[in-house]
Amino acid sequence: MAITFSKVLSETDLLNTYNNNVVKFTSDATPGGEAITKATINLGGQDFEITPNSVGVFRFNFTELVQVLINTSRFNDEILPSLVFADDTSHVYNDTVNTYFAELVTYTVSFSDDSTDVDTKTYKFLKSVEQLEKHKIGETLTDGNPIYMLSPFKSLTDNTYNVVYNEGYPFDISLYLETPGVVNVLNQTNALDYDFIMSNPVNRLFFSDGRVTITINDFLPLVDGLNELKITRGSDIIFVNVTKIPSEDGVYVKWINGQGQWNYWLFNCRHERERNDKALKTVFNDFDDVSETTTPIYEMGKTSGDTLTLITESVDKNNQEVLNGILDSPRVYLYTGVRFTQVTDGSWLSCRKKSGNSIITDFKRNIKNYKVELELPPRYTMKL
Repeated sequence: MAITFSKVLSETDLLNTYNNNVVKFTSDATPGGEAITKATINLGGQDFEITPNSVGVFRFNFTELVQVLINTSRFNDEILPSLVFADDTSHVYNDTVNTYFAELVTYTVSFSDDSTDVDTKTYKFLKSVEQLEKHKIGETLTDGNPIYMLSPFKSLTDNTYNVVYNEGYPFDISLYLETPGVVNVLNQTNALDYDFIMSNPVNRLFFSDGRVTITINDFLPLVDGLNELKITRGSDIIFVNVTKIPSEDGVYVKWINGQGQWNYWLFNCRHERERNDKALKTVFNDFDDVSETTTPIYEMGKTSGDTLTLITESVDKNNQEVLNGILDSPRVYLYTGVRFTQVTDGSWLSCRKKSGNSIITDFKRNIKNYKVELELPPRYTMKL
């Protein structure tokens, strides 16, 4: 007697939490021909009972269950970096619990005579989502590579990434490691390298916590402009092109991307701020003579909110892959901290990307300008 799967999930590849993850299975009949009555799936300490179809086959989609188990932070960033001079370990933070979920799944099929058939599997889920088009052309995050940066791939690659590091603002990159341990980061631009210890499946490597006096430069010097980083864990390699920009004033934003971690962008100073207000109901108060009436109507108050219209210009094709992620992101933060100073727990304000249409590709040229509208939290107003 054995459980057999007609639709399996990989036990080696990463699975996208926000795509469907479906299994189909059944069990051999018992010698006495007892009927299959139910199946129990145990994951995360919880039992889930399902019934078979007319031919004794079960179907189960893990997606909604794993979304609850993996997204304990509700897309909030719970890591506050604090870099320490001459301490390389202070640059590496564990963000596994809110990004990655791997646990034993127990399948139990029950029969009408109370006998059971049991099998176990172990699946690895990432807090990520994959688009059908990208999957079809092979730009997939979850195809079993032992190391990934949790950010969009450079177009038409599956091991190269592009990011922009603005000096004077907090910035990090996130790495998934199938086998945690020592990770070598070689800056091929200046031939300098450093070994960082990354002891967890998902590690955030902070280049800066906002200060310029304590940065990754203490261990891995970067040049202004393009830094071609080769990141190696054992024999596994990825390439990260980091463009370092000397400090500029602007509006700094971060958002959670489709790979479950954070991207950053500095919009320029040319932006607009619009306030939208709306009156609440009014109360009739005209009960006296004209000579004694001063306030015939009371206004209950108003609701009010601000919208920022942010501009960034001349974004090349590779950085467009990153910036387009803000359009789908479930969490966007506006940086309210002070440039050149250490980030605090009050330095980020959660806001909302305003819904609308955006041109994400301009086939006439390789660079394009972006306009992004962010709705800030509702303003506090006085009401009756």
